[in-house]
Amino acid sequence: MDIFEYYCNFGRSAVQSVQDSMDSFMFMKFARECPSLLEGRLSRTEIDLIFTKAKPKYERRLDFEHFLDALSAIAEKKYEEHDSRTAHR
Repeated sequence: MDIFEYYCNFGRSAVQSVQDSMDSFMFMKFARECPSLLEGRLSRTEIDLIFTKAKPKYERRLDFEHFLDALSAIAEKKYEEHDSRTAHR
């Protein structure tokens, strides 16, 4: 949750209201700053598509629940060779 909140509010001053959702720019910043995330199967285009699919229709931002959905989609794309039902074991 702390990482999500950090990227939701990155660059905002204390005077500005606190955001509880993330736009596509901040989601891409998150992806770029994750070590080795954008290597191999994941490109910036893939990250953008994952963001678009994870956010609610007609919305422009991800809330925490949809951010978790996006992380799941990233993991599935990055580690396609693993079965998602048993990969956590």
